[in-house]
Amino acid sequence: MEIMGGDGSEDSPLHSEETDEQAESANTELPLPAAFLDFLKTNGIDPSIYSAATAKNIPRYVRLKPGAESEICEIENEIGFKLKPVPWLSGFFSIPQQAKIASSEAYREGKIYGMDAASGAAVLALDVSPGEHVLDLCAAPGAKLCMLAEILRRSGTLAGIDISKHRLAACRTMLQKYGLEDCCRLFVADGTSFCLLPQRKPVGLLGSNEQDITGKYLYSIQATVINGSNPANIQAISCGSCGC
Repeated sequence: MEIMGGDGSEDSPLHSEETDEQAESANTELPLPAAFLDFLKTNGIDPSIYSAATAKNIPRYVRLKPGAESEICEIENEIGFKLKPVPWLSGFFSIPQQAKIASSEAYREGKIYGMDAASGAAVLALDVSPGEHVLDLCAAPGAKLCMLAEILRRSGTLAGIDISKHRLAACRTMLQKYGLEDCCRLFVADGTSFCLLPQRKPVGLLGSNEQDITGKYLYSIQATVINGSNPANIQAISCGSCGC
């Protein structure tokens, strides 16, 4: 079983993806804590790299949803900037900070994700293969979870855990937006005590209770409230098309 530990760094607590306002806020000049300055000095790091002036030159990133490759030119025309491929991270592109994506049709239709390259690097480092079982701790708001779901290609199992119910609700919304609601199970729980093993449940691609054509078993997406780690206390709330 692969385990992904998330920090939610690509997203705010109340939004599923990085917003245009969040990207702009990175340019705000804030004083660095004294302890952090001491750390930089000890390690020979120039504090000026954290200045607002330097931050203006740092790009933001988007991830292209698999299958939307033929629409890159259309997306570029819409947002008014070129998508520059990130050489070491397939499917990721850098754009200037001033680029607006939240109001774009490509974003609304789920063709692009607002996702930082660092978050994509975490998924890349996990080296997930189709058919594996993946547990994503601190999964909300869900950008990495969506990337994992697309790598698994509806095979194996994927479970997202987060202790915050409202953040996990944003995660559920994000999975539904990108058409991945039949690929994952969501649990509101403390990741340090979560102990439920992967359970394979036959759910067809269209929400029926049949195996899909690959013979793999799929997960319907569920928001589940767990009191402690006792499976007897699980209260399931269905939100997928299968109605389970």
